[in-house]
Amino acid sequence: MSQHTALNEQQQNKLVNKVSAIRFNLGIGNFDEAKQRAFSAEQSLIEEGMSPFGIITFYEHIPMDFANIGDFDTAAKLLNSCLAFLDNNKTFFEDAFYSRIRELAENARQNMLMQMNT
Repeated sequence: MSQHTALNEQQQNKLVNKVSAIRFNLGIGNFDEAKQRAFSAEQSLIEEGMSPFGIITFYEHIPMDFANIGDFDTAAKLLNSCLAFLDNNKTFFEDAFYSRIRELAENARQNMLMQMNT
Protein backbone atom coordinates (compact mmCIF):
# COMPACT_ATOMS: atom_id res chain seq x y z
CA MET A 1 0.00 0.00 0.00
CA SER A 2 2.87 2.41 0.58
CA GLN A 3 3.29 3.00 -3.15
CA HIS A 4 -0.24 4.43 -3.19
CA THR A 5 0.22 6.83 -0.30
CA ALA A 6 2.85 9.14 -1.75
CA LEU A 7 1.92 11.69 -4.37
CA ASN A 8 4.37 12.26 -7.18
CA GLU A 9 5.53 15.78 -7.97
CA GLN A 10 3.00 16.28 -10.75
CA GLN A 11 0.12 15.21 -8.48
CA GLN A 12 1.39 17.47 -5.69
CA ASN A 13 1.50 20.42 -8.09
CA LYS A 14 -2.04 19.76 -9.35
CA LEU A 15 -3.32 19.54 -5.81
CA VAL A 16 -1.52 22.69 -4.69
CA ASN A 17 -2.81 24.58 -7.74
CA LYS A 18 -6.43 23.58 -7.07
CA VAL A 19 -6.25 24.40 -3.37
CA SER A 20 -4.43 27.69 -4.03
CA ALA A 21 -7.01 28.82 -6.58
CA ILE A 22 -9.87 28.12 -4.18
CA ARG A 23 -8.12 29.87 -1.30
CA PHE A 24 -7.18 32.84 -3.50
CA ASN A 25 -10.83 33.32 -4.48
CA LEU A 26 -11.93 33.01 -0.85
CA GLY A 27 -9.27 35.55 0.15
CA ILE A 28 -10.46 38.18 -2.32
CA GLY A 29 -14.11 37.62 -1.48
CA ASN A 30 -15.00 35.88 -4.72
CA PHE A 31 -17.04 33.25 -2.89
CA ASP A 32 -19.11 32.03 -5.84
CA GLU A 33 -15.99 31.28 -7.87
CA ALA A 34 -14.38 29.56 -4.88
CA LYS A 35 -17.47 27.35 -4.46
CA GLN A 36 -17.56 26.48 -8.14
CA ARG A 37 -13.88 25.54 -8.09
CA ALA A 38 -14.29 23.50 -4.92
CA PHE A 39 -17.22 21.50 -6.24
CA SER A 40 -15.56 20.80 -9.58
CA ALA A 41 -12.16 19.96 -8.08
CA GLU A 42 -12.85 16.34 -7.15
CA GLN A 43 -14.00 15.38 -10.65
CA SER A 44 -11.19 17.37 -12.18
CA LEU A 45 -8.60 15.69 -9.97
CA ILE A 46 -9.98 12.26 -10.88
CA GLU A 47 -9.88 13.10 -14.59
CA GLU A 48 -6.30 14.30 -14.21
CA GLY A 49 -5.26 10.99 -12.64
CA MET A 50 -4.99 12.06 -9.00
CA SER A 51 -4.66 9.17 -6.57
CA PRO A 52 -7.46 8.69 -4.02
CA PHE A 53 -5.03 9.81 -1.31
CA GLY A 54 -4.57 13.12 -3.11
CA ILE A 55 -8.30 13.63 -3.27
CA ILE A 56 -8.64 12.84 0.43
CA THR A 57 -5.86 15.38 1.08
CA PHE A 58 -7.96 17.95 -0.81
CA TYR A 59 -10.90 17.15 1.45
CA GLU A 60 -8.72 17.51 4.54
CA HIS A 61 -8.34 21.22 3.83
CA ILE A 62 -11.04 22.78 1.68
CA PRO A 63 -14.20 22.15 3.78
CA MET A 64 -12.52 23.80 6.76
CA ASP A 65 -11.63 26.84 4.66
CA PHE A 66 -15.33 27.38 3.95
CA ALA A 67 -16.23 26.74 7.59
CA ASN A 68 -13.67 29.34 8.66
CA ILE A 69 -15.53 32.02 6.69
CA GLY A 70 -18.86 30.90 8.13
CA ASP A 71 -20.10 29.06 5.03
CA PHE A 72 -21.09 25.90 6.86
CA ASP A 73 -23.51 24.86 4.13
CA THR A 74 -20.74 24.62 1.53
CA ALA A 75 -18.44 22.93 4.04
CA ALA A 76 -21.09 20.31 4.83
CA LYS A 77 -21.77 19.69 1.13
CA LEU A 78 -18.06 19.21 0.48
CA LEU A 79 -17.86 16.78 3.38
CA ASN A 80 -20.85 14.90 1.94
CA SER A 81 -18.88 14.65 -1.31
CA CYS A 82 -15.89 13.39 0.66
CA LEU A 83 -18.01 10.68 2.29
CA ALA A 84 -19.41 9.63 -1.09
CA PHE A 85 -15.89 9.54 -2.54
CA LEU A 86 -14.71 7.36 0.33
CA ASP A 87 -17.63 4.99 -0.12
CA ASN A 88 -17.05 4.77 -3.88
CA ASN A 89 -13.34 4.01 -3.37
CA LYS A 90 -13.62 1.80 -0.32
CA THR A 91 -11.61 -1.05 -1.84
CA PHE A 92 -8.60 1.22 -2.41
CA PHE A 93 -8.10 1.96 1.28
CA GLU A 94 -7.19 -0.42 4.07
CA ASP A 95 -10.16 -1.09 6.34
CA ALA A 96 -8.74 0.68 9.40
CA PHE A 97 -7.72 3.75 7.39
CA TYR A 98 -11.08 3.89 5.60
CA SER A 99 -13.03 3.58 8.83
CA ARG A 100 -11.03 6.29 10.60
CA ILE A 101 -11.16 8.78 7.71
CA ARG A 102 -14.89 8.15 7.25
CA GLU A 103 -15.49 8.65 10.97
CA LEU A 104 -13.55 11.93 10.96
CA ALA A 105 -15.39 13.20 7.88
CA GLU A 106 -18.77 12.22 9.30
CA ASN A 107 -17.98 13.94 12.62
CA ALA A 108 -16.88 17.08 10.80
CA ARG A 109 -20.04 17.03 8.67
CA GLN A 110 -22.21 16.70 11.78
CA ASN A 111 -20.37 19.62 13.39
CA MET A 112 -20.99 21.75 10.28
CA LEU A 113 -24.68 20.89 10.35
CA MET A 114 -24.88 21.83 14.03
CA GLN A 115 -23.16 25.14 13.28
CA MET A 116 -25.66 25.84 10.53
CA ASN A 117 -28.51 25.32 12.98
CA THR A 118 -27.21 27.73 15.62
